[in-house]
Amino acid sequence: PLTKRPEGPNDGGYAVNSYTEIDPAYGSEEDMARLTKKLREKGICLMLDFVVNHTSDEYPWAVKAKKGSVKYQGYYYTYADRALPDEFELSLPEVFPQTSPGNFTFNEEMGKWVMTVFNHYQWDLNYTNPEVFLAMLENLIQLSNRGVDVVRFDALAFLWKKMGTISQNLPEAHRLVSLFRLCLQVVAPGVIILAEAIVAPHEIVRYFGEGPLEGNECEIAYNATFMACLWNSVATKKTLLLNR
Repeated sequence: PLTKRPEGPNDGGYAVNSYTEIDPAYGSEEDMARLTKKLREKGICLMLDFVVNHTSDEYPWAVKAKKGSVKYQGYYYTYADRALPDEFELSLPEVFPQTSPGNFTFNEEMGKWVMTVFNHYQWDLNYTNPEVFLAMLENLIQLSNRGVDVVRFDALAFLWKKMGTISQNLPEAHRLVSLFRLCLQVVAPGVIILAEAIVAPHEIVRYFGEGPLEGNECEIAYNATFMACLWNSVATKKTLLLNR
């Protein structure tokens, strides 16, 4: 991501402090405008990240939540005690078990537990709250208005959390992605979505849309298994996994 991020640990910018403001390390707003103009002149498409699953703990919503705003605490999964987090943990896998064990972090300023599936400074957005979708749709549209042709939806498999499941690739997550796309098509029909879902091949094809959502999710997707197997073949000089 080219947008502002915490000065400390920020997961390579995937802990976002803004969805629209360019991080000064990469240049200015004017630089961005000149870049998109030059790319269009040369027929080159620009793809940028949209961190759709979480924000940093310094994002304005998180800051307001930490200061006690009930409204913005509802933008995340926040809990006063460990009862519900412990229930979630029974089925939630750990993404980074060695560096970020568990899926919840206690925030002392807020006095509550908050869901942090990736890192303690990345707060998962609560899409069961419709206000979150509307606010994120506004961010997506603003990003598209910057001259972006392809939007890379980061960690979209994690968008919906449901107790008793691994909270990945759930039907509700697919419906959310489809809703983002259909809304985006109204205002920016030339912009397409890339699925960044590190899942098995039979799961990744679902992000193109199936059943009533057929053709109404992402236009393109990473083939993560092929990518990993390709590197494995280069590293080991063996092609068994790639062939399979």
